[in-house]
Order: sequence, then C-alpha cells, then structure tokens
Amino acid sequence: TSPEKGEASPPEVIQAVSEWLATIKDRMEGHDRFQLAVARNALGIAQRDWSVGAVNTSVGMSESFLADEPLDPEYVSGLFPALRRMMLDKIGVDSPKYASLAVARSKWLGGN
Repeated sequence: TSPEKGEASPPEVIQAVSEWLATIKDRMEGHDRFQLAVARNALGIAQRDWSVGAVNTSVGMSESFLADEPLDPEYVSGLFPALRRMMLDKIGVDSPKYASLAVARSKWLGGN
C-alpha cells in the first residue's frame, strides 16, 4: 500500500484480483475455467514483471543503433552481459518454471 495515499500498489491490486479469481474457480467449467487459468497466469506475469522493474530495456542503445551512430566502446563491452541479464529476467517473468533457466543463470551469471 502507498503510505502517502493510502492506496494499494499495482502488485497488491494484481494479487487481490488473482486471489478473487481463485475463489470463483470451482464455479467455472470447461472453457470458462481454462480462461480463468489463463487470466491468473497473465496476472502472475504482470506481477513478476512489476517486481523486476518491468524488465528494463535500453532505449538509448536502441536509438543509437537505429540511428547508425557509433556506440561508446565502454558501453559495448558491457552489452552482452546486459543483454544476457535482460533475457534471463524476461524468461524469469514470463516462464519462471522454464527448466533450463537455472542452468543458463549459472553459466551466464556465475550462479547469480
């Protein structure tokens, strides 16, 4: 909750909606029950996305690349590790149970 405003934060709202959907699951049948599961999964993705800062993207890098401007060599040296981190964060948000995620983290990030 936001102490200044007394309002729920976006992750709290997402959690509340997901919990409410769980309470009506037993009343759903067939395709409606499937759609409810899809909705809860989407809410889970949104909640994880929020928790990692919406999987940061480098707008500055994209603009420089698209403008065909030379990139700072110091920036480029950290580019692949940053892209690996972003990719792993994105998979962690979208598919946290992805079987090879832990292996990739260990190989690419040294177990971080």
